[in-house]
Amino acid sequence: MNSSPFTPDHVRQYFTYRLPGFRFNGHSQISLRCPFHDDGVPSFSLNSDTGVWFCHSGCGGGGIYSFEELYSHCDHEQAKANVRELLGMAAGSGSAFDNEYVYRDARGKTVFRKLRFRTANGDKTFRCERPNPNGRGWIPNVKDIVKPLYRLPELIGARFVLVPEGEKDCDKLISLDLAQYDPDHLSITATTNFDGAKGAWRTEYGPYFAGKQVAIFPDNDEAGRTHALDVARGLQPYAARIKIISLPGLPEKGDVSDWLDAGHAIQELIAEIGKAPDWQPEKLSRFRGIGELITSVSENPDWIVPGYVEKTGMTSLGSKIKCGKTSFILSAVKAIVTGGCFLGQQVTRGPVVLLTEMTGAALVAALNRAALSHCQDYEDVRFLCPSDAYGLDWPATVAIAVEECRRVSARLLIVDTLNWWAQLSGDDENSAGKMLEAMRPLQAATGQGWGVWFAVHERKSGGEVSDAARGSSAVGGVADCLMSLRRPEGNHSETIRKISSISRFPETPGELVIDWNGEYFVVGNSDAVIRDRATQAILAALPVFESSAKTVRVLQEDTGESRRTIQRVLKELKAARIGDGEKTSPFKYWRRAGGEE
Repeated sequence: MNSSPFTPDHVRQYFTYRLPGFRFNGHSQISLRCPFHDDGVPSFSLNSDTGVWFCHSGCGGGGIYSFEELYSHCDHEQAKANVRELLGMAAGSGSAFDNEYVYRDARGKTVFRKLRFRTANGDKTFRCERPNPNGRGWIPNVKDIVKPLYRLPELIGARFVLVPEGEKDCDKLISLDLAQYDPDHLSITATTNFDGAKGAWRTEYGPYFAGKQVAIFPDNDEAGRTHALDVARGLQPYAARIKIISLPGLPEKGDVSDWLDAGHAIQELIAEIGKAPDWQPEKLSRFRGIGELITSVSENPDWIVPGYVEKTGMTSLGSKIKCGKTSFILSAVKAIVTGGCFLGQQVTRGPVVLLTEMTGAALVAALNRAALSHCQDYEDVRFLCPSDAYGLDWPATVAIAVEECRRVSARLLIVDTLNWWAQLSGDDENSAGKMLEAMRPLQAATGQGWGVWFAVHERKSGGEVSDAARGSSAVGGVADCLMSLRRPEGNHSETIRKISSISRFPETPGELVIDWNGEYFVVGNSDAVIRDRATQAILAALPVFESSAKTVRVLQEDTGESRRTIQRVLKELKAARIGDGEKTSPFKYWRRAGGEE
C-alpha cells in the first residue's frame, strides 16, 4: 500500500514546476538531464507516479522532499513547507501555485522571482526567492537586494511603454501584441515596479524611460491613483510623453486586466490611449531661496580629480583624433581605482564605469600603455565595449551605465567618446542642437553620486578651449569644466601635451604642460615650459659672432619654434641685432662672445 502523501498528479505538478524540461509522456519512468550537475547525457531517472528519483552520476536520490532539500539548499522541515505550499497542501492555507514572475537585470540575468499562489477562496498570496549563489535552487529572502523593473531587458529596447500596477497586467498587455495596431510601428512593452502601489517608485528607474512614450494604467482606487502620479512625476524629466489612462467603466479596485476580461476589445484600449491628454506636472515652483539653496548644496567641491573632475558635475575633454585622450583617460582611471596620484594630485579612490569606443587589440594596447592590463584583479574598472551595447540606442546605453554605476557604487562615469556613442557624424557633429540632444541623457545621469567625464572631438580648425569642441556651444553650456588636450606649439618631445581649461571652479588650472614616462606628470604651466624649451633651443642656435648672425626665418628652421615665440625670447635675451629690419635688409641676431652686451 502506498503511504506517500503525494498522488501521481502531485508528483507531476511539482516536477513540472521545478524542472523546466519535464514533460509527462504517459510512462511512469522518465529520463532527464540532472539539474544538480553539468549533464550532457540524461542521467536523472524519475518515477512520475511516486516521485522517486536517482542520479546515476552520483548526485543522490530519494523522494520529493529529498529533491527539494538539494534543489533549494534547505533543511528537511523547510523542504516540506516548500513542497506543500507549491502543491496547495500548506497547513491552513489551501494555496496552490498559480504563476511565476521573473525579475531580470538589464543584461537578462535573473535577480529574483515572485511566485503567486491561489487560495481555495480565490485570494492570492506571494513568495519571493533569489537564486542560490551555488547554482542550486533558491533562497527565500529578497529584502536586501536591489529590485529592477519587471521585464527590464524588453523595456530598454522599447519606444512605447505601458505601466500598469502588477506583473499579471504586464503579461496580459504584452500578450495583446499592440504593436501590430500601431501605425508608427513603435516597439511596445509593459513594465511595473516590484509590489506596484504598495512598493515605492524609485528615482533610479527614470533614466530607463529617456525619450520614450509612456501610458500609465492605475488601479481604480485611491492607492492606484496616487501611485500613478508618483510614477508620472518620476518619469517627467526623462520621458518624451506621459499619459495616465482612466478606463471607463472600470469597477472599484479593478485593473486593466479586469477591464479587458470584461469584454473590451484591443481597439477600445488603443482608442483610450489615443484620446487621453498628455499628463502635465503640478504647477509647483521650481525656485529656491538662498537658505534652501545653501543647505542643499555642499559649499566645497567634492573632487575626484582635483581641479578637473568633480562628483556633482560634468567635465568634457576635447582633443583632436590620435592626440592621446584615451591614454590620458586610462591613466586617470588607474589612479582612481588604485587611490594614487594623477597630474601631481591625490585623487579620490573608487570604482569607475567606462564606455569605450575601442575594442580588440587596440583596447588591449591602450590598457598596456596605461599599465592597466596587469591589473586584472581590479574589478573596480567596469568597461562597456561596442559589442556589449549592440542593439541599444544612446539613451538606453546611458540607462544601463547608470544601473552599473549604482550597482558598483561608482565614483566616476566616463564616456570615450561622446561623438561615437551618441552616433554623431558628419554635419551632426558640428550641430549644437544635435550635441545638446546627445548630452541630455548624460545630464540626467549627473548628480546621482558619481561624476561624469566625457571625451569629444575637436574641430580641425581648433581655437580657444571654449569653442574648439564640435558642437561647442552645447558642450560649453552644459559642462562644468572644459579641458582641451593638445600638442603644444614649437619643437617639443612627441610625448609632451598641453592641457588648457576653463571651469566654473577657481581651483582649475588654466594651463598645464604634461609629459609621459609610463604615466603623465606635470612639467609646469604652459608659458613657462614653452619659454624655457624655446630659450634653450634658441640659445643653442644663436651664433656668437656678428658675422654669422641669423634672421628669424633661419632661427625658425633651426629650432622649429614659432616666429612669435622666437621674437619674444630674443627680446628677453637682449640678443644683439644688425640690419635695418626691412625686406632688403632684415634683422639678424647673434649673441656676443664672453657675455658682452
